Amino acid sequence: MIFLWMLGGIIVVSLAFFLPDQSIDLWQSLDAAGIAAVIYIVALLVYILCNPIPAKHRIILGAVALLSMIGLSTHWVGMYSTTHWQQKRILENKSLVIRGIMISDAPIKLLSVLEEYQEQGKIKKLSPGKIFLKKYPQAHIGSNVYVSPMGDESIKIFVTALSDSAIVLTASHAFAQGRTADFLPYWGRKGTIQERYILTEKGVRHESDN
Repeated sequence: MIFLWMLGGIIVVSLAFFLPDQSIDLWQSLDAAGIAAVIYIVALLVYILCNPIPAKHRIILGAVALLSMIGLSTHWVGMYSTTHWQQKRILENKSLVIRGIMISDAPIKLLSVLEEYQEQGKIKKLSPGKIFLKKYPQAHIGSNVYVSPMGDESIKIFVTALSDSAIVLTASHAFAQGRTADFLPYWGRKGTIQERYILTEKGVRHESDN
């Protein structure tokens, strides 16, 4: 009989683990499996702590089991809080690093265009837009002009506006979270980081969208 109880517990807990929708957050599955395990343990204790075990022994064993489950539940809640706190800090730090990379890499192309534009002197034969296209002939609105030296394709910098007088580069990340969760980026998942860099004859301007 004990074999059937063990087999039933394994099946119930396993089914509960895989019941939630697929998610990168395993805590949904762990919580479901934990709840199923508690229900299973309570049912098992009710089965075990029945006659002919003396009442005194049933009370002691039941109290020990109850205290154990309370201790385990407290530890579970603590681990849940700690894990999500650590996850939040890691994601915030990752966002800071991503913004740093964008601020470092994205304006370089525009600054080189601005430098060549200013070197023409007082009489400007080429506009910023024409210089940009001369330097990057394959560029067009919607094209990605960023190639990561590390081969990381999660950062992309798109040309989102291109004219003689202004070029706008929009830097986006595939999944790094920005400040607003419901922000719709040019590229990437909802709520991700987005930075814009605008080149005009007056210089390069940076605007943080999210």
